[in-house]
Amino acid sequence: MHVRDRAADRGVRLLLLEPDRWRRSGLVTHLSSSGFQVLTDREPGLEPEVVLANLAWRGPEVRDSLERLSRELDDPHVVAFVEDLGPEMTFPSLRLRVKGFLPVDATPEEVHSALCCVIGGSLWAPRSLLSRWVDQVSHPGSGTAGDFAFTRAEKRVLAGVLDELSNKEIGHRLGITESTVKFHVGKLLKKTGTATRLELARRAAAGLR
Repeated sequence: MHVRDRAADRGVRLLLLEPDRWRRSGLVTHLSSSGFQVLTDREPGLEPEVVLANLAWRGPEVRDSLERLSRELDDPHVVAFVEDLGPEMTFPSLRLRVKGFLPVDATPEEVHSALCCVIGGSLWAPRSLLSRWVDQVSHPGSGTAGDFAFTRAEKRVLAGVLDELSNKEIGHRLGITESTVKFHVGKLLKKTGTATRLELARRAAAGLR
């Protein structure tokens, strides 16, 4: 069944998280013509059935909104535009309940297909990305720093995390501020899809260095 048919039949409520006003305008036009009830803000009593979010946006507002949704909705159906379709971007996005991944320049047809798939309870991702996911899952602990594109500074901070040092202690060791260490730890968590320092350390100790 095409998204156009399904949306027209049900009037699916779609929350659009798109900070770029030009992209937002074009998406609202396409999605509305397909039968979606498009919301650009959450409204009381109108919880979205599916969310389309631009995670390629440089600011934190889209990710912050998805984090709130993942806490407040039981099973949000989320499709996201991402800048990089590699695991280093998509793995952390899975923690935000993203179930469909699209390149930023996806065609309207690709957007429709992804939304239909996710609304139906399935995952949507390019075949090349699915293949890389399978490789990662089939060989746990086989990741390398190169796979996740760690910077030299991130590797040095990661070494401190492995040594069970606090941010202050890592900063003293490396000659950088505590806030800088906190920034790098945050980047490491996002890149590896881990939620805590302990989880990050365990994964690193298993071979992701």
